[in-house]
Amino acid sequence: MDIRAAFREQARACRELESSFMVRLCELFAERLGAGNPVAEKLLSWPADSSALRQLIALRVAGALHAMVLRKQSAALVAAWPPNTVSDDVLWSTVRSACSTQATVLLPWLERAP
Repeated sequence: MDIRAAFREQARACRELESSFMVRLCELFAERLGAGNPVAEKLLSWPADSSALRQLIALRVAGALHAMVLRKQSAALVAAWPPNTVSDDVLWSTVRSACSTQATVLLPWLERAP
């Protein structure tokens, strides 16, 4: 299972739990993740087997971003995160920017399970 499939599978699980924001976030990662920043490179180089899902990679990323919101490490991310409502384009742009500018904060989260 590749990383995109792992994000899609996590989105399905979140849909069953009625976690609409997580569904949206996981689907955006599945659809729009592309090279160009250290976080994306790490995700895209994850081994292409079922380990990406078993290791809860999507939840690691979401947890890292949520921690940044709680710590107010990115005003743009805080503004795009619930309870605020923004378009998918704005949310993805903000997440992509955080993955570029806050990679040193986010990358360690990918090394440990949520």
